[in-house]
Amino acid sequence: MSDEVRTAVLGCLLGAASGPVAPPWLVDLLGEGLAGVTLFSSNLDGSFVAEVTRARSDAVVAIDEEAGDVTRVCWRQGSPLPGNAALGAVDDPSLTALVAEHVARSLVALGVNLNLAPCVDVNTDPANPVIGTRSFGAEPGLAARHAHAFVTGMQRAGVAACAKHFPGHGSTDVDSHLALPLVDDPWEVLAARDLPPFTAAIEAGVAAVMIGHLRVPCLGEAPTSQNPVAIDRLRRLLGFDGIIVTDALDMAAVGSADDLGHAAVASLRAGCDLLCLGPALESGQVASATVAVSTAVQDGVLQIDALRRSQARVRAMVAQANRRRRQACAGGHPAVATRVDEFRVEELRVEEFRVEELGRDIAARAITADGTLRPVRSRSALVVECRPTPPASSADVVWGVSGLVAGLDPSAAAITVTEPVNPGALMADRHGRPTVLVVRGLAVDPWQRAFVEAAAGSDPLVLVELGWPAADPPPVDLYVVTHGASAASCRAVADLLFAPAPAGAPHG
Repeated sequence: MSDEVRTAVLGCLLGAASGPVAPPWLVDLLGEGLAGVTLFSSNLDGSFVAEVTRARSDAVVAIDEEAGDVTRVCWRQGSPLPGNAALGAVDDPSLTALVAEHVARSLVALGVNLNLAPCVDVNTDPANPVIGTRSFGAEPGLAARHAHAFVTGMQRAGVAACAKHFPGHGSTDVDSHLALPLVDDPWEVLAARDLPPFTAAIEAGVAAVMIGHLRVPCLGEAPTSQNPVAIDRLRRLLGFDGIIVTDALDMAAVGSADDLGHAAVASLRAGCDLLCLGPALESGQVASATVAVSTAVQDGVLQIDALRRSQARVRAMVAQANRRRRQACAGGHPAVATRVDEFRVEELRVEEFRVEELGRDIAARAITADGTLRPVRSRSALVVECRPTPPASSADVVWGVSGLVAGLDPSAAAITVTEPVNPGALMADRHGRPTVLVVRGLAVDPWQRAFVEAAAGSDPLVLVELGWPAADPPPVDLYVVTHGASAASCRAVADLLFAPAPAGAPHG
C-alpha cells in the first residue's frame, strides 16, 4: 500500500494495549500517523502515557472515565464521585456539571484530551445488563438536561466529551460486549424516547458521539455502527458535525478480533470517523485491519478523501481540546494550574478533600428508602452481600459495603456470597439480629433475586440495592437504593445504616 493511503487509514484508528508500558508496535504506529490511543487502568501505573505523547504531541489520548461504577482512574479504590444514576436521582444539573468538571481536571492532569463519556442512554429497561446506573434516568427529559450539564462541565475544563451510545442502548436486555442487542421499535419511538439526550449533548457542543453496536430494524439490518442510515440520521436530522466514534470493534456484537478488518471497513464505509480498537488486540490483528481498510481504498470500496475528512475532524477536535485545556489552566484551576506537558500526580491532591466531600454529599442525597428504617446500629447486625460478576464495562473496579461495616460497627458481622446458595444456612444463627442484604442489579441476576426472596421471610430485613432499582422489589422492611456502587455511594449507605448515631439521638 502507498504511504499516502496508510497515513489516511491510520488517522482513523484509535489503538490500545494492556500494561504500564506502551509496546513498540503501538509507538511505531503513532509515529506513522495512528490517530491516538484509548487508555485503560493498566496503562496508568507506568510510562505508557508519556511514551504516547512523546511519539505524537497531537495524538488523541482517550479514556472511559464516567465516574460512578465505570472508572479507569480510581479502579483500585472506587470512584469518589457518584455516577450518572445518582446524579439523576438528585436531579441538580449544576452538580452534574461540577462532577464532570472535577473528572475532567483529573484527566487533564493525566494528559487525556477525549473522555468517552457521558453515557446518555435512557435506561427504560430495569433489566438492562450493561447500562443501568450508567444512565441518568429512565425519563428522556431528565437524561437530556443532565447530558447537557455533563458535556458543559467536561469541556469547559479542557477535555472533549463523547455522548454514547447512539441511537440509544437503554431499552435493551442484552450486553453488546456479549451479543448484538435488538431495539425493535419504530423510529418515532426512538425519536421521543432515546434521542432527546443526544440532541441536548449536541446543543451543548459535544465534541464526539459514540455509535453503539445495536440492531435497529427500522434503520436496517446492519449494526448501527456499520449502518449509513443511522449515521445519516445523526448527521442530518440531529445536525451533528463532530467526531463519530465506534464502540470497540472487538466486541462480540460485531464479531470478534478475527473479524476486525471487516468491521473496520464497514464502519468507515457507513460514515464513522474514529474506530475504537480494544486493548486485548495484538499487533498482528491491528495490522490486518489496517491492510483490510487500505485494500478497500485501493479497490474503490472506500474513498481516501472521506478518510482524510475524518482525519481532519479528529485533528480539529484535539486542537480544540488543547485550546480549552490552556484556557482552563490560565483560569487558575488548582488541580491543573501548572499541568501542560507532564504528569504531576501531586497536583491532584489540591482538591482531593473537596472532591470527596462533594461525592459524599451527592451520594447521600441520591439514596432513596422505601419502608421503615428499623434499628440497625449497635445491634450486631448481619450483613450478607451478594457479589455477582460485574459487567464488562466496569471490569475490576473495587465496590461493596461489607468491607466498610467493621470500621463503623465492630459488633456487626459480614458475609460475602459470590454464587447461588440457600440463605437458610447463612442466617440460621441470626438469633433475632437485624439482617442487611446487599445486592447489585437485582433485576439482572436471577440468583440474587432468588436469594433475596428466600430470605425475605426474615424480620427485620433491610435490602440495599447498589444497582438500578428493581421494578418489583421483594417485600422487605426497608428497600434502600443507592443508584450506584461507587466508593462514594457505598460509603454513604454504610454511614446511613451503621455509623454511630450522635450522642442523644435515637437509633435508626
